[in-house]
Amino acid sequence: MKSDLEVEAYIDQFDPVFRDILIRLRELIYEVVPDASEGIKWRVPTFSLHKTVCYIAGFKNHVTFAFHDGKMLKDPDGLLLGTGKHMKYLKFKSIADLDEERLRLWILEGFYT
Repeated sequence: MKSDLEVEAYIDQFDPVFRDILIRLRELIYEVVPDASEGIKWRVPTFSLHKTVCYIAGFKNHVTFAFHDGKMLKDPDGLLLGTGKHMKYLKFKSIADLDEERLRLWILEGFYT
């Protein structure tokens, strides 16, 4: 993982609860895709590997984890949010909300399909 100082500064601005969620999502991305690259695009941390795949974003009351081509992800339980043509996302209010097993599968699928 090549750390981006702008991404770290972005994450550091949030309260501890949301900062911890952002940090864990970032860690999960690099655990699944060690060669992913990160940077700030559209004012949020964005992750790519040959193409832009996903981003994490902090807000006042939640953290969003979004997949740019999320419509292609397998989601039999209908957990992914979004009504657009491509983008799908999840919202988290606590670290306990993260289903890491499912997130790992979506990250893998998002980066390699």
